Amino acid sequence: MENERLTIQNCTEADFNAFINALKQNKALQFKSHKPSTDAIKQDRYAFSCDYDNISIVFEPRSLCAIITAPDYLLSLLRQDFDKVKAFLKTGVHQNRHQTQLDILHLQDQNKAKKQDVAIQKSKPNNQSSLPNQQNNLPSAANKNHQKQQKYQPKKQENKPQSKNLEPESNQKTGQEGLSADLNLKQNKQEKANKDTLKKQAEAERAKAQAEQRQNQQKQKEQQRLKREGEKESRQQKQLQQDQAKVQAEKRNKEADKKQKEHQKRQKEQLKKLKKLFVYSFDFLTEQSQKDFAIGTTDIFNDYVRLSDYSVLLSPPFRGLERLIFDLQSAKNISVKMIGQAYEKDENGKYILKSGYYKRINSIVYAEVMASLYTEYFEKRNFYAHSDITGDSLSRVITDKSQVKAIFLKLVELIEYNAKKLKEIGFSLPALAILSEDE
Repeated sequence: MENERLTIQNCTEADFNAFINALKQNKALQFKSHKPSTDAIKQDRYAFSCDYDNISIVFEPRSLCAIITAPDYLLSLLRQDFDKVKAFLKTGVHQNRHQTQLDILHLQDQNKAKKQDVAIQKSKPNNQSSLPNQQNNLPSAANKNHQKQQKYQPKKQENKPQSKNLEPESNQKTGQEGLSADLNLKQNKQEKANKDTLKKQAEAERAKAQAEQRQNQQKQKEQQRLKREGEKESRQQKQLQQDQAKVQAEKRNKEADKKQKEHQKRQKEQLKKLKKLFVYSFDFLTEQSQKDFAIGTTDIFNDYVRLSDYSVLLSPPFRGLERLIFDLQSAKNISVKMIGQAYEKDENGKYILKSGYYKRINSIVYAEVMASLYTEYFEKRNFYAHSDITGDSLSRVITDKSQVKAIFLKLVELIEYNAKKLKEIGFSLPALAILSEDE
């Protein structure tokens, strides 16, 4: 419903404040807000509501006017209330009560006058023509009372037109009662609208809760699906890693087996070569001696090896000779930290087995073999392994590989000769770890 505006002129501040207080006391209206006047805005604003209808009342002190903005059906009632409040300020008597009393007295006088006229007509039927004249000329008791009441009746009753044929019950209703009835009707409508609004809000909240529940269920399903997919992917990734690790392990095992087979193959080839070189002495070579001689054989007879000094290739064979001498000494219980401690020099400066070991062993062949092997080891190995400190200025560098081959073959020949002599006397190495071709 659209609002309309009503402007009330000649409204003092006292009239306006009394009007606002009366509206605040009205239970059918709800007070909402108040914005007092300021230096910038010289207006005093009040806001009320009736059901869902808003009422705005503005007072302008400069022009002494009140501006009411409200629906059409409320404007007339608010104007009546303002007139009543203003009249009350002037007369000191509430206009609603005073007007209600006057209306009741007026109706009572009319009833009394009708009863008197009926009684006169019954008692004097012949003088009917003269009674009206008497009634018109002589004022009745009701007319006298009506004239007295007119003195206390307010002068301004422009907004309350009186109908000619008023019934007693309808005249008892005042403007305030009509406003209260309309406001009660509006209040009932408002309560019904509030119930409908609360019902709609409850339905909306229920629908919202159901939508949130469905959304949460969908989220949970989606999370479970993602979790299952993640677990599946994790299992697949784990399985893939296991397969890859298995493949790599198999590959490493194959490579290790291949390397081991190649090593065994090389070892067998080296053993064959060693057996060809060391025909008599092979049974006296332990595992370490065989490795040292095998390294020396491989490097010395490898045509692709190019060095500036080939004397380094003699170190493995002479290590093998040193181990052979040590093993032969151990076979006769000669316990020394260094193999040279078992020897001494004779009158000619040659190395011979010490007399104590010689007497205990009591073998001329064994003593000659050990002296021959150690003399070769001491002379050749120390010559190429150590620097020249004798002042002979002999070169220890070998630039020709064939010279290294000759030195190595001479060493093999010496070992073979002495091993043959040991076998002739039945010498053997007991319980030594000697590699065989079958291993």
